[in-house]
Amino acid sequence: MGMIRDKIKELDESKQLTDETRELINSLMDLAQEKANTMENEIKLAILGAGKDLDQTIPIDSYLRSDIRTAASTSDSVGFVDKAKEHINKLSEGGKSNIIDGVCGLVGEAVEMFLGSSSAGGSTMKAYYIVPGDFGQLFRLDIRGWKRDVEATSIKTKVEKVSAYCAVFSAVDMTKISFSVFMAFYGKQLKQMKFSEEQAVEALKYAKSIIDEWKALNVNETELKAYLDPGFAAADYKVESLPASVNIM
Repeated sequence: MGMIRDKIKELDESKQLTDETRELINSLMDLAQEKANTMENEIKLAILGAGKDLDQTIPIDSYLRSDIRTAASTSDSVGFVDKAKEHINKLSEGGKSNIIDGVCGLVGEAVEMFLGSSSAGGSTMKAYYIVPGDFGQLFRLDIRGWKRDVEATSIKTKVEKVSAYCAVFSAVDMTKISFSVFMAFYGKQLKQMKFSEEQAVEALKYAKSIIDEWKALNVNETELKAYLDPGFAAADYKVESLPASVNIM
């Protein structure tokens, strides 16, 4: 998370920083950290309303984890991508490897394209992806980024740009998901992953099987509690005496 701070320490140890330059870099570091924290809060707020009213994004059941990072160069940003890929692989362990690799590739491409873009001031990025996991689970990964190219001559040779990133992982709400909305979004994601038509159809079938399985198992809390009622078991197992007039032979 403190890649910019590490950069300052590195430059300090090599005696390359004047007091003025150090102060400028510290200000950039604080700005990047503030942006990272803000993006995390924005994502958490956004996913709370996912799938509701006019928001047609994939709804979530629960927030899982976040990863925020600040970077002082393009190469430092690789650390964020690697960490995101690591979390994707952990969540999806046991899932379809080609889909997992495809999502990891999309994350890397998005950040690389973002860093390669130029802007007079600052620029931002945001995206989200669906990651199928093991045991019939679907996960949502939201990513946001912010960067600013350094223009001050005094520090430009030492810090090329500052950036901040946030990745938020959450579990998809399988009971509220709209099948048509999901398939439209996921189909587009598969195309971005450069899947062939045959591969995409297989991936859609796999995702559909996960959703169908959850829909079939959708039992509300009241129904579940009924199974804990002692009277339920008594009603389920009864012994009745047969009338003497009944011939059971």
